[in-house]
Amino acid sequence: MRGLFTVMLAASLILVIFYIPVHHATAPDAGDGLLVIPIENRGYAPMLKNLIDNATSTIYVAMNELSIYSPVKTLLDALISAHGRGVTVHVIYEGSYSSNSEAANYLKNAGIAVENDSWVFLHAKLVVIDGKIVYVGSHNWSPYALKYNNEYGIIIFNSTMGKFFDEYFMSLWNNVNQTPLLNNIEVQSSGMEIKTTYDGYTYNTLNDLINSATTRLYVGIYTMAYYSTPIGDERLADNLVNDIVNKKSIAKVILDNHDSGNAYNYLNNSGVNVEYDSSTNITHLKLVIADNSVYIGDSNWDYTYMDNSTHTVGIVISNSSVANFFAGYFNTIFKYRNAPYYIPDCFLKTYKVDIPQNSEKTINFWIANGGSKTNTTIHVTVKSAINATMPEEFTWTRKNMYDWRNTSLKLHPSTPGNYVVAVTFYSKYYHINYTTYIYVTVTSSVPEFSTWTLFTPIFIIITIEYFKRHNSPCKRKSSRK
Repeated sequence: MRGLFTVMLAASLILVIFYIPVHHATAPDAGDGLLVIPIENRGYAPMLKNLIDNATSTIYVAMNELSIYSPVKTLLDALISAHGRGVTVHVIYEGSYSSNSEAANYLKNAGIAVENDSWVFLHAKLVVIDGKIVYVGSHNWSPYALKYNNEYGIIIFNSTMGKFFDEYFMSLWNNVNQTPLLNNIEVQSSGMEIKTTYDGYTYNTLNDLINSATTRLYVGIYTMAYYSTPIGDERLADNLVNDIVNKKSIAKVILDNHDSGNAYNYLNNSGVNVEYDSSTNITHLKLVIADNSVYIGDSNWDYTYMDNSTHTVGIVISNSSVANFFAGYFNTIFKYRNAPYYIPDCFLKTYKVDIPQNSEKTINFWIANGGSKTNTTIHVTVKSAINATMPEEFTWTRKNMYDWRNTSLKLHPSTPGNYVVAVTFYSKYYHINYTTYIYVTVTSSVPEFSTWTLFTPIFIIITIEYFKRHNSPCKRKSSRK
């Protein structure tokens, strides 16, 4: 009995020592795999080159304008390098621009597959990488787009979006003269919703978006047509302009000062708050913000962009943080009628981090100034429930279009759980700030034991006790009697 009591006592002590509840923290998955990076003006070139340099399987580019000249040539060379390391690279370009042929031939001579769209007008500025990274927006691959213009766009990290735009691209690749026959898709996750649109769907997308606005309607357009007595599909452009007039109490419009005179005069005479940008600057936007939803794409406001005679792509993203970022960008251009001086653009390798409690982890940030100033000071604020620190400001002089500034965030959490770290970058003017979110899982430092691990010591003790009792000298002697 004494031996049995010893075994039970030992087992009880083991249970007390090892059966400590371990709370498993399930990390947020960064929006179920849905991440977006707004990107404007000069922030595009370094951001896109970084993505191309890290591509592993495919790069598809559908581009209205290609150039062989700096700084675009750096992107062309990045495509050639990707091709050289085994990445499949396909490029489609608009065939009616003779200026595109030099860049196209440069890529062809390096072994890259290139096609031109010579029938249906290709106005897309689409890049799809590895089937899961998508850029849509207004940036052409031209020196003016990368160095001077007001341009906007967004990078989407999501395999469902990647698959859709892969299919759109391959539809053009297989028959560039036909409209792709795809069903638009919608992805929702963690307070964010993204809907696709393309070609002939664009008109209904914009019409619905404008009419949904109740608190703010901001429109920034490179080309806005108005016909007053429209014929046929010209009514599509007029309808959108009249949609703005119907929302004039909440509307602001900025137009590029080159080819939108009829629309400007009609909006102005109708009481809409409308401005031209500076005559020295090109505002190549196709931006619509309605409350907390944003159209991001490459469609100008003329009827030829609203039917199936032009290849265009875009999305509508609904999220207050994204909408507020683009609203800050829009209002800066609207107020100063020029290119913003400072636009913080940020890139991380990962937005999801696992870290044991009471340890330290460093997350590297790459920051580009998308604004027009080369001497840059960016300020930083960090908000989180865990210990997270970062330099409060950093200054550098941008040497070229691909010049990044590296900085780091240090995490030192003490309590297990799920956390979000919000890092906001802004300039001294505060007009445009950029907030990025890191999803952090802090795991317990207490070892986790499986059922087998837990009961193995008990079995060992029982076994030892058993052999002690059955193989002791006393027991052997008594058995001889």
